[in-house]
Amino acid sequence: MVVRREAQIGMGDTYKNVAKGNARVGAQIGRLEGRAANHADGDTYSQSAGTRVVAALLDEIQVELRRARSRDEIDEPTADAIRAEVDAAAECLPLDDEQQRGRFIIMMRRAKGLVEGLSTLTVKVVEAINAVRGIQ
Repeated sequence: MVVRREAQIGMGDTYKNVAKGNARVGAQIGRLEGRAANHADGDTYSQSAGTRVVAALLDEIQVELRRARSRDEIDEPTADAIRAEVDAAAECLPLDDEQQRGRFIIMMRRAKGLVEGLSTLTVKVVEAINAVRGIQ
């Protein structure tokens, strides 16, 4: 996907999607820091490898949450609520069965609702959800 930035007089920056062919745009959001990956396109993991990937993503979410809080991008009550959902999701590890994976996804969807507007956190939460979906 190629996104071209255009400046307009009197308005903030806008972004025009100029993807061609069979390109898909899953989410088009603001500034991203760090890596962004899409596990929804068929990446699969064994249960143990998937659990390691998800655990690493949860750690990244916690780090980014602290970073966002230190920059005053998020208030303390919201940060606490996100932290609680991520901690509840972490309690589902290891992701041994469908019930644990389903519970994890519910917790992370709740977290996703709280991080809307924080692009880096949103991407990491979606990555974690997609990684769980890729566990076989």
